[in-house]
Amino acid sequence: MKRPPLEIPTPSWTKYVRDLSDKLSRYVIPLFLKHRGIPILVGSGTLVSVSNKCFLITAAHVVDPIRSGAELFFYVATGWTQNLSGNGVLTSMPPSGNRNDDLLDIAVFQLSGPRLPPYPEVDKLSIPATAFKPHALPRDDKEYLLVGVPSSQATPRRTDGVLRLQTYSYRNGSLPHSRYLDLGLDPRTHIAIGFHQRKVLTDDGRFTNAPNPSGLSGSPLWLLYSESEMLDPQTPQIVGIVTEHKKLKRFILATDIAVAIEAMRNVA
Repeated sequence: MKRPPLEIPTPSWTKYVRDLSDKLSRYVIPLFLKHRGIPILVGSGTLVSVSNKCFLITAAHVVDPIRSGAELFFYVATGWTQNLSGNGVLTSMPPSGNRNDDLLDIAVFQLSGPRLPPYPEVDKLSIPATAFKPHALPRDDKEYLLVGVPSSQATPRRTDGVLRLQTYSYRNGSLPHSRYLDLGLDPRTHIAIGFHQRKVLTDDGRFTNAPNPSGLSGSPLWLLYSESEMLDPQTPQIVGIVTEHKKLKRFILATDIAVAIEAMRNVA
């Protein structure tokens, strides 16, 4: 299937992306903290399998509250949760002691506990690490897909406490190489995709407001299309992990998946 220009969505391409987004959302699991007894979505995790081991990749700032005794958890079945536990590796905290200064911002946990993926009750699977595509350069002339659950789309129903989640998908190309230089970013370690929250193109070619992307940190960034190489349309690959929304500069930042791969090797 040939991808049309971003400015001219076609019914066939739109349906393909919608169906694909539903499929890929099964590898992304929302992560929660409790505030006054209410689950608050604080980020996302990417479930990955390597041989007989299962890993969860997310952004380091999402799991930092664990250091101060907070319990980060995810749902493994309706009404059943499991705390994030196991051996983990985080990118180093900067000398400033502020995670905002950590440009890589990646955490990897080898999952442990009574239940490991898959979690059929909540329709969550782990994806083989063969789906990773590190250092997919250049960043130009490619289209990327982000699939996850923004925190604004995860609200408990007050009557019965049931948590409702709504998946959101967004696709766009990379910022120009010159913008990377202006922003002090290295395209070998980062992917920056344009995101103007108040001007997102809909399937029918109109512009609309997008949900606040808070909560998408830790979601995988998929390579959807490349003008320079043939891609299997049925098996897109993970090229990065989303770490931050730069609202004023209008882009979403992801760290190259190579950083997570190295962290997985170092998990004791």
